[in-house]
Amino acid sequence: SQRRLEARRQEILDGARASFARYGYEGATVRLLEKETGLSRGAIFHHFKDKEALFIAVATEDADAMVTAS
Repeated sequence: SQRRLEARRQEILDGARASFARYGYEGATVRLLEKETGLSRGAIFHHFKDKEALFIAVATEDADAMVTAS
């Protein structure tokens, strides 16, 4: 369902955010992203074209949250 897909996408974003914060963009390998999210490479990249798109989605979500909070 759409709700489940959105929840999965958010799980990926949350795990990726933690990986990028801990290891930086270069250090957050796909293997670490898989470990952090608990999902396979296929599941992650079903929702995001590549690591750069995932990073941009995390940054966009964080920027939106900052605008909303101020």
